[in-house]
Amino acid sequence: MGKRGRIAVFGRADAAPGGEEYGRARALGRGLAAAGFRVATGGYGGVMEAVSLGAREGGAETEGVLCTAFRTRIPNSYLDRAVWTDDLFARTRGLVEGADGFVAMEPRVGTLSEVTFVWALWKAALLPPRPMVLVGAAWEAVLAPLNQFAVMEKNLLDYLGCVPGPAEALERLGRAFPEGT
Repeated sequence: MGKRGRIAVFGRADAAPGGEEYGRARALGRGLAAAGFRVATGGYGGVMEAVSLGAREGGAETEGVLCTAFRTRIPNSYLDRAVWTDDLFARTRGLVEGADGFVAMEPRVGTLSEVTFVWALWKAALLPPRPMVLVGAAWEAVLAPLNQFAVMEKNLLDYLGCVPGPAEALERLGRAFPEGT
């Protein structure tokens, strides 16, 4: 598995098993696996666990980029590979580097910081633009003032796609990464 590349998925740590967001993230992980992607997350609980579980169920390779600064957090048990970093900056860098594309589930502060880090790298031409899919209605509300006040350049917004759910995210990634490329 993983012939279509590595997708880094950003998402909150507090999505509970059995909850709607956890279920959506698990479906995303299964879909990424079925589409032939490798999956990288922050490696802990919540959305990160759900995506890893779904990807593992689908036969994809899973990677967690973890941080020794989070002494009380336990990596989820669905990781094939754990990459340890010393701090949050290195963790975010480890998620971003080597990713062929990105998916961000409903935003919380950590997810928003990871997404804006990618945007800043694009703006500084330190990372070639890659597809980024933002999943959930909250992203439209987050992006509206950025568009209204021209916080982000239009060319950077061209690489983003806001979609309502995992199925649409997978469809968008399928178009960005046609099979056999």
